[in-house]
Amino acid sequence: MIDQKDILNIVIGSIIGTITSIVISWYFYKKSNFGAQVAGEMTENLLAFFIQTKLGVDFTHKESPRKDMLPKDKDVPHILDIWHTNRTPAVGERVVVLLRVVDTGMNFGGDEFIEAVDTSTKIGFPVLRQAHAYYSCNVQFPTGSLTGVHTVEFQLTDSKKKRWSYELKFDVRGS
Repeated sequence: MIDQKDILNIVIGSIIGTITSIVISWYFYKKSNFGAQVAGEMTENLLAFFIQTKLGVDFTHKESPRKDMLPKDKDVPHILDIWHTNRTPAVGERVVVLLRVVDTGMNFGGDEFIEAVDTSTKIGFPVLRQAHAYYSCNVQFPTGSLTGVHTVEFQLTDSKKKRWSYELKFDVRGS
């Protein structure tokens, strides 16, 4: 026969077991999630390295938009990382840019949905898909262009007509 003392011990044991189970599950969930994030980032960096080798360039600069620049609506495609070969090109020089685009809504149609334009000269540059979510662009500063800061705007538009843009600045110097 079970008395009140036994019932109290069973209830206390159940509560302690439940709390212990939740804490241990949370701990290992966090650990496994961190490992997956590290492995994913390593894979992304390796893919960027292979694209760099394929293009025959050396990306010396990497940047990412600040968190406050990212769209609030996660359905809007946006640039997560951007690599380029030179921050201070000379007039007439070419800069190779590699973009990593994130599209959680799966509404982004590829390179034809990205426009790259030098805002001071209004010259556009073609964007080409290199791999899943990676796009490259050759930014050429013509021989007759002015020296100083040039802003290249990357405008992404998805099939729902949602837009997001990012500006990349280059300090173009004389030849």
